[in-house]
Amino acid sequence: MAGILLCQAMSGKLSTKQLTTPLTGPVSNLIKEAASFSSAPADRLVLTYQGTILTPGTSLATYQLVPGCLVMVAVLPAPPPVTKPKPVSMTADEVKRFGVAFKTAFKNPSFSTVVKRLLERENMDSLAAACPGLSEDQVAQGFLTRPELLLHLLDPDTLGKVAKSHPSLLEAANNLSAAVHEEQQSAGRGGEEQGGAAGRAAGAAGGSYYLDEMSDDDMEGEEGGRGPQRSRSFTTITPTQLAQALAAAAGGGQGGVQPFQGVTGMGPQVGGGAGGQGGAAPQSSASTPGSARITTDFFQQAMQQAMMGMGGQG
Repeated sequence: MAGILLCQAMSGKLSTKQLTTPLTGPVSNLIKEAASFSSAPADRLVLTYQGTILTPGTSLATYQLVPGCLVMVAVLPAPPPVTKPKPVSMTADEVKRFGVAFKTAFKNPSFSTVVKRLLERENMDSLAAACPGLSEDQVAQGFLTRPELLLHLLDPDTLGKVAKSHPSLLEAANNLSAAVHEEQQSAGRGGEEQGGAAGRAAGAAGGSYYLDEMSDDDMEGEEGGRGPQRSRSFTTITPTQLAQALAAAAGGGQGGVQPFQGVTGMGPQVGGGAGGQGGAAPQSSASTPGSARITTDFFQQAMQQAMMGMGGQG
């Protein structure tokens, strides 16, 4: 016979008990000894050896206990008392109001989304915390995760039976309708915010102008479109006005020779011959001296006079 030392720490005190039991016996016998030692129900005891929990239904030989080993005993807290909700008797007016609210929620596109979230244990536990008795009613929990079953709540007879046999399901259905309504409002606010942000982004993009994003064709088109606008700010000089300006400038040339001879180089004869004949035959360009050509100084002088003349007309 080998000894096992039971040890329990409770309220800051350490209690021990030496047992004489075989190290190959069942764990259930050791649990019974521990229940007598701690004065607690066996179903609330947890026995551990070197950090390993001794599972009921197994043998002590599985855990390789040695003579004089220490087994810790822990007592789990008592579970809270289960309060079963009372059956609910609904009036005709209450049935009508519930039917209108639940039917509106059922037709909402967000209904299936909210129901699918209840498949996650965390969401179901949160709903059960708000509905007394739902955490113990497994039938009601399975009912809430099936939209095709929830549809039967719109039938007044089925609703009356559910209210009496599963009152927690009725409370959960009301909370489900409220969750669908909140989901719809959240989706509406999110759509408005996204629409406003998209509008602001589009406005900013429309008002901005990036040269890096423009192709050569776009730039040429922009320049071609703006060309006529720039030309409107200046006065156009016609060929006739330029010819007159050149003729005026040539009047101050040397020797009274007219430098502007036209396209063919032929010009009217300057001065009169003997006898003052007014219509002399035109002379060829070969008879004109070299100074009759248009020089750079003559051209610049003509342009200045032309610009000044146009400014005076404006």
